[in-house]
Amino acid sequence: EDEETIPLIYSCNIIDNNIVLQEDMNRGKQQYIKGDFKPITTPSIIINRGFGKGKSYTFSYALCTLPKYLCENHTNVIENSDINVLKIIEKSLNNPKTKEWCELFIGNGQLSKTELEYYLPIFTD
Repeated sequence: EDEETIPLIYSCNIIDNNIVLQEDMNRGKQQYIKGDFKPITTPSIIINRGFGKGKSYTFSYALCTLPKYLCENHTNVIENSDINVLKIIEKSLNNPKTKEWCELFIGNGQLSKTELEYYLPIFTD
């Protein structure tokens, strides 16, 4: 980790609805990378996308407020510069109805960007 590196967020970094950066990643993964990347610089909610058919899907998410970061392809990202909007979405994701919806709608698959944008309900009660 130095000024030239950018944290790369994996789904395994989502622990108990928090982003937990790790010094010792498994399977050759790098937590910090260098390169000509355009990092995310706004707050976001990072959601575990899942790993495809045959693997058990675990619905997990975290609000990320790191100053700059990237997300790998097993995550979906909801960006918004208004942290209050993200907190409303986070509250809905924390609603037990959301987990129930995921279990019924997604099953053992994965949560696609389209499902997240158009089908995932936002509960306001």
